[in-house]
Amino acid sequence: MTPQDIVAPQPVESEVIIETRGLSRIYPGVTALDNVNYRVYRNKVNVLIGENGAGKSTMMKMLAGVETPSSGQIILDGEAVTLNSTHQAEKLRHQHYFPGTEFIPQYECDGQHIHG
Repeated sequence: MTPQDIVAPQPVESEVIIETRGLSRIYPGVTALDNVNYRVYRNKVNVLIGENGAGKSTMMKMLAGVETPSSGQIILDGEAVTLNSTHQAEKLRHQHYFPGTEFIPQYECDGQHIHG
């Protein structure tokens, strides 16, 4: 992702529940995310799109506590947090289900959608 804001203007009454500020993730020889600002609004359709290799999955992994940012902030419900594990993210009521993961035996997971 590029170092641009991908935050669409929203009405004042839209509550921001997840926000990233200057989020970056650098691996040896590769910058997966570069200074990304993003907001997720309660009761809105929130979309994150991009080309293959743009860093979408890396960002979701950071929001789920699977990966840690190289720099920047993750803000949940108005408070900056450090997510060091999926258990910590879950305690803060934030979960992400990865494609192909079987997590509930009586349900099927098709991509990131739950059927049952």
